[in-house]
Amino acid sequence: KIMIKQFQTQLTKRGHNIKYLLPISGGKRININYESLTIKNTTLGHFDMPMRYYQSTVLMKQTIQSGKEANETTDKTKNKVKILLSESNDPFVNLATEDYLYHHPEEKTQYLFLWQNGPTVVIGRHQNAWKECHVHKMEQDQVNLVRRHSGGGAVFQDLGNVNFTFLSPKSDYNLDVNYDIICKALGKRGIKAERSGRNDIVVIKDDEPETQYKVSGSAFKVGKDAAFHHGTMLLNVNLGSLQRYLNPHKLKLQSKGVESVAGRVINLQSIDKELDPETLKSQIIEAFMDHYNVDEVEVETINLENMENIQEWKDYHRQLEDWNFRFGKSPNFKYAFETRLEGFGMIDINLQVEGGLIKDVAVYSDSLVPAFIDALKENLIGKQYDTKGMDDVFKTLENEDIIDKDQLKNIHQWFIEQL
Repeated sequence: KIMIKQFQTQLTKRGHNIKYLLPISGGKRININYESLTIKNTTLGHFDMPMRYYQSTVLMKQTIQSGKEANETTDKTKNKVKILLSESNDPFVNLATEDYLYHHPEEKTQYLFLWQNGPTVVIGRHQNAWKECHVHKMEQDQVNLVRRHSGGGAVFQDLGNVNFTFLSPKSDYNLDVNYDIICKALGKRGIKAERSGRNDIVVIKDDEPETQYKVSGSAFKVGKDAAFHHGTMLLNVNLGSLQRYLNPHKLKLQSKGVESVAGRVINLQSIDKELDPETLKSQIIEAFMDHYNVDEVEVETINLENMENIQEWKDYHRQLEDWNFRFGKSPNFKYAFETRLEGFGMIDINLQVEGGLIKDVAVYSDSLVPAFIDALKENLIGKQYDTKGMDDVFKTLENEDIIDKDQLKNIHQWFIEQL
């Protein structure tokens, strides 16, 4: 403990205010949590240093030696880099931060941004929310739906997933470098990883050398001056949630040679049980610093409090939360569904949806209550194609008292299940 205190004192004398330390070379393994920093070393033993005593963040790429002072560092770096860690699990906060960094980058700077989201489905910029995921189930379970500005497909995220973003000047944007950093980070844990296809990282298990399992998917955005590459890392994601909330097209599954969305993915903890989110972040940071030949870098923490006073960030955040952006950006589409309800008869619904709103309706039925069919068609026009929109429709129909309330309840529930 005395040695650790001396190490802190030396850093403080150099002008650093220490929130926590990440010694990540020399074979040390660091675990960070919100209460304490644990350093494990075969010579030094086990130490806990409460994080609440420190003010800001410094990451030192150091080798700690038993009974010796830490090695001197240098401010000389070949590349300008910035590393940011989000303290928020709010997907709107994190993606708004990514948008802000993309539009306001420092000149000639390579960024690494690491973040985690609570239960969320993130869809690509041009995807149809209702076709890509089961919106009703997400609303039932309070799972966020977020539309990002990059392309690509829908992904489910929870706290068992770690997101990474590489942001570069357009002239220095290099996907091969980014993928190499992630694969080397996993390699430091003895995990065999490689890039695969358009945007995946796969791993190979020792007991299944002929099989590749997906652990990461990526998406990209390239602008006039800057470009970013962001992706997921499946650490301990609830794979059942992938099945529950995602609805990939059958042709997409066929192209992957699998029968379900969870059919070819694996959690990294199934290979390395000791790998936790903070350790994975540390490994990615170390690989990033190695590539850019950086010995010392300040690690900035991101949260709502230090972003919400920036007007441009607030604008990005507001857009991401806006229903019209999340759902109204979905391509126009037609949707048809039918069923037979006991005591009511057949009902066949055909909807044309534009900008997330129902623009045209055709309803076919052998119901003996034609007035209800007419009222249903009339009330569907102009409503949002979501649970709230359907609740509004059937509240109005309940007040009109055209059919039995139990029948109306059954039709309402069936509608919601189709969304």
